[in-house]
Amino acid sequence: MKGKLALLLIAIALISALAAYWALQRGAGEAGREIRVGYLRGDVHHAAYFLNKARDYWSKAGLRVKGYEFSAGPEEMEAFRAGELDLGYVGCPPAITAISRGTDVRIIAAVNYEGSSLVVRKDLYERGLVDVRGLRGRTIAMPLWGSIQSVMLVDLLMKYNITRDMVSLQQMPPADMVTLMEAKGIDAFIAWEPFPSLAVSKGIGVKLLESSELWPNHPCCVLVASRKIIEENPGLVRKFLEAHIEATRLIGEDPVGAAKALSKEIRVPEEVILSSFKSIKYSARPDVGGVLRFVDVLYQLGLIKQRPSAAEIFDLRFYEDLTGERIALPRAGS
Repeated sequence: MKGKLALLLIAIALISALAAYWALQRGAGEAGREIRVGYLRGDVHHAAYFLNKARDYWSKAGLRVKGYEFSAGPEEMEAFRAGELDLGYVGCPPAITAISRGTDVRIIAAVNYEGSSLVVRKDLYERGLVDVRGLRGRTIAMPLWGSIQSVMLVDLLMKYNITRDMVSLQQMPPADMVTLMEAKGIDAFIAWEPFPSLAVSKGIGVKLLESSELWPNHPCCVLVASRKIIEENPGLVRKFLEAHIEATRLIGEDPVGAAKALSKEIRVPEEVILSSFKSIKYSARPDVGGVLRFVDVLYQLGLIKQRPSAAEIFDLRFYEDLTGERIALPRAGS
């Protein structure tokens, strides 16, 4: 009996030692793993990313982060589909669209709310282009089709009975929109900050409508993670999200300091960034209902063929663990 007990104790000790060994191995693997993070070029919505980069916060948290820059959300989601990214800052419509088409990612937190504007050329505004009806027959620039700005623009035009064949919609990076507006190559554009504020500061554009007027408190950019990194390296996801939440808090507490750091990262004047902050609400708290409303809009516009469920879109376990908040997801069909 004593022999069997001794063998049992030895077996338990071996199992415990093996479990501890594999835990250490996995931890070592996580510590050395590089995280590939996508973000949009010059996008002040992604201030948390730029701020953590500027203050070297990731390395202090034991993370190895490599950033990948994209001109628009749909392009970034293609990189996720190809398995080239682990996490990313992106608009919720491109994320939803990609998920509906089988890209295996989940929204793990919010990034910001509102923060885009429809801008018209100042000379046209002064000559009477002062409302949406005046856009009929005009050339309007937008980011890639499927971006949050393109979705909001088409939805707005439809409300004024302006169909896509009644305007010339041009897809381009927001930085090019400001350059073309200055050269009078376009009549209007819709884009994320700081480009609307940059056009205003240059004296070439007027904000006709802010996205907060189109949809008050609308969700905008979100933080997404591939299912692969969620399942294989949950510790890294948690650490990165913790850094994201901290940076989001710092932007609210010290906008001047954040603008100074961002100015160096994206090479836009501090005063323009501070002006753009007035249009943006930074929060890591996800708005499930707001994101699901975008699902309906995307479906109605024919951009997605089926509506993914909340469970297919979100994985909020890390956010809930870090904040102590519980966010209920609606059940499929409810």
